[in-house]
Amino acid sequence: MDKELLVKTLEQIGTSSYSWTLYFFKIDRRNNNPYTTYKVRFKNDNYLSHYVKSLIGMVTKYQLGKINEIKEYTGENSKISCDRIETSNELVKEQWDYFVMDIANAADEKVDGKYHGYVLEGVPANRAEKTVAFLKMANPIINLKNKRSAVFTFDDNSELAEMSDEVCKLHMNVDCIVVDEKIYSFNYKFEDLFNIEKTMQKIKSKAIEEIVAIDAFEDKEEFERMARAYKSPRTFITLKSEKIERIKDKKKRRKVASMLKIDVSDDGKFLFENEEEVSLLIRYLCFKVFKDDETKELLEANNVTKLLLQ
Repeated sequence: MDKELLVKTLEQIGTSSYSWTLYFFKIDRRNNNPYTTYKVRFKNDNYLSHYVKSLIGMVTKYQLGKINEIKEYTGENSKISCDRIETSNELVKEQWDYFVMDIANAADEKVDGKYHGYVLEGVPANRAEKTVAFLKMANPIINLKNKRSAVFTFDDNSELAEMSDEVCKLHMNVDCIVVDEKIYSFNYKFEDLFNIEKTMQKIKSKAIEEIVAIDAFEDKEEFERMARAYKSPRTFITLKSEKIERIKDKKKRRKVASMLKIDVSDDGKFLFENEEEVSLLIRYLCFKVFKDDETKELLEANNVTKLLLQ
């Protein structure tokens, strides 16, 4: 779904008949299922529907309106794009399934302690329309009685009286929108929500095993040692099979080695002098390094982005 279609979808949701439910959630990574959710009840259901219409208007105008495009999540997209990732993607699937299950079984009883965020779920009356969820990683509960300020309100006699209640604050922006089994994120807070850093480590390990399995290295054990020392696991998100296939072929491998200025043995296998050369090959395989057709120079992906934005 591109930007214009997502805007249109949200506008249709704002004018259609939806049933809205608000959930507060907590995260505790010590548990296998880290989420605990609490279904919030409103004294007047109209409060929530009025809030939703205002929220959709603000999101489409000030959040979607300020981005250039929607891009597939790579962990390194520019701030003027919105990231899109499927809920079935291995980076989020396990935690997403836990999250959905906990919302489906959310308790009506208030959960004590600090909340980590809230979810606003919309279910359409017409089944042909799409279920939607707005996610915000912020504690919605504000305790008015604290050490930093004194809060008062006017009573029935127009006299100031101290307020020590807890109040609920819902923001007019979101961190993520989930619609049609896709997560659209305006920042990287969903990485914390779904503990992506842990999953990235698994993806890194799996990717290195796939690369090492290629008979392309003079010293396979030394290459693996230096590859595992590579510090950024998010790089491996964009590892693609076409680059793997390229270095499987001895003739193409020599061309890659020449481009990256990495030595090869007489039988065409990579010879690495240091971790920087291993890092360079990894970045090439993961589409982080490109050869400029005009200057024939190597460019880092982040520099290519900067050039395109100028």
